[in-house]
Amino acid sequence: MNTRARRTDAANVQNKIIGKNLRFIRHCRKMTLERLAAAAGCRYQQIGKYELGVDQMSAYRVLQLSQILKCKLMALEDFLIIRNYDLSNIFFLRYKNTGAIINSGKIPTNK
Repeated sequence: MNTRARRTDAANVQNKIIGKNLRFIRHCRKMTLERLAAAAGCRYQQIGKYELGVDQMSAYRVLQLSQILKCKLMALEDFLIIRNYDLSNIFFLRYKNTGAIINSGKIPTNK
């Protein structure tokens, strides 16, 4: 049952989707709750609440976590990411020599 007055059922569903995607992407990055929380400047319990959909994230926190995890912002909100395991489309990768950011799963080789 929803005990918070301002939260609708649709908001609760969206919180759970974002939380599941956050946990999935964090596991793909092999990052612990503690490391992610330290990088975000909050406690690991708070990240756990976000992942379970108990607490609602602010827009700033969603942006901050997507930057820390180096993924696209929409990857946290898309409910098909986990189902399709489409990792090549969600991560930002860096060229080794230039530091330039690319957003595809393929890294060009230097010849």
